[in-house]
This record gives sequence, structure tokens and C-alpha cells, in this order.
Amino acid sequence: MPPVDLKLVKDVVESLRSGQNPVIVGERWADFQVDPNKFEADREDVVFRPLIDIMKAVANAATVALGGNKLRCTYESNPNAVPASESRDNLTRPDGWIIRMGSKSSGKESHWMDMAATGEFKKEDLEPKVTDNNNEMLWSLQHCMVDDARRRFAFGFTIENTSMRLWWCNRELVVVSNPFNFVLDHLNFVRFILGMLFSSETELGWDPTMTL
Repeated sequence: MPPVDLKLVKDVVESLRSGQNPVIVGERWADFQVDPNKFEADREDVVFRPLIDIMKAVANAATVALGGNKLRCTYESNPNAVPASESRDNLTRPDGWIIRMGSKSSGKESHWMDMAATGEFKKEDLEPKVTDNNNEMLWSLQHCMVDDARRRFAFGFTIENTSMRLWWCNRELVVVSNPFNFVLDHLNFVRFILGMLFSSETELGWDPTMTL
């Protein structure tokens, strides 16, 4: 994962616990006071929609802590939209993605070439759901790599109920982290999100010596 200052991570988590409308209440995210598999809604895009506001809050708290806006990426979730592709004509669409700001996707349809990380979500953590997420993530990672010759590596994240895993691949191998509880383990979650939102293009896998 891209390097992130641990003090910044702790400061952001502390900020999210404070204020009139804290994002963390008790030991949990305010919007996940019950686990995803206990939500009444069945659709993953509804169950995990709170991630949009949580990641915005993380970005805002970090911007304040850093003394200025150094945001380089943003999180989007629209599983009904098909991202544009330079090399493939298919209906593949991740559940969520972290995408470069100021790129060809800025203000337009999202593009595979601009995705720093893709996300796949399942409400349940049953084995068939985990397998589905694995297959979908592997497809998304290779899609990012195939679509952009400048990519040296790409990131991803999968969630099944509360279990979150981080993914990394280059053009030879795929690495997956041990799972952690994204609802309770705020330090690991925030560290990953800060690494994705504030890191340079080089740290996120693009080769600055190449142009298309």
C-alpha cells in the first residue's frame, strides 16, 4: 500500500469521533450501527452506500489536518453505470471505485484508465459470495491493467459483510491481505483510504515515464 503517516491516520480517526455529527459513534461507523448482513435492504449498492459519505468525511478531515487540499482521488459508487474502456466493449461495472481527479473521467463518465482502485461488495460473507467477489475483483484488476499500458500495478478492495480485504496486482502476480473488520478497525480502514485518496499517481501504479 502507499505510505501513509500513522499520526495523520490517528488524527483523522480522532476527528471523525468528535463534533456535533461524529462519523464514528462508540466503536462503529455511525452509518453501520448494525452489520451489513443485518440491513433490511438486499441490494449491495444500498447497503454499502454509506461508504460514500464515510470516505468524504475521511478526505475532509485529512484535508484539515494537512492544512490544505491535497486530494488527488475521489470515491464513487454507481454499480448501474458502465465505465468507459479503451480496449473492451463489455458491461463490467465494479460496485465502487477510487478514481483520479482532473482526469478524462472528471465531470464525465468514469473510465477504467483512471481507476486507482476498484471495490466489490457482498452483504453476506458466505463462501459463494466470497468466491464471487474474488472472481469479480480479479476481472477488475486485469481490466485496469489491460486498459492502460502505463499501469505498473493496481489496487482493489473487497467487502463481505464486515470482512474487508485489500488487493494489489502487478503484471506478474496478485497479493491479497488478511481480512479485517472495516466497521470496527478504523485505523486500517482509514489508512487504506488515505493512501488511495492522497497518494501520487506513481504511488498508485502509473508509470510517469510513459505516455499514450
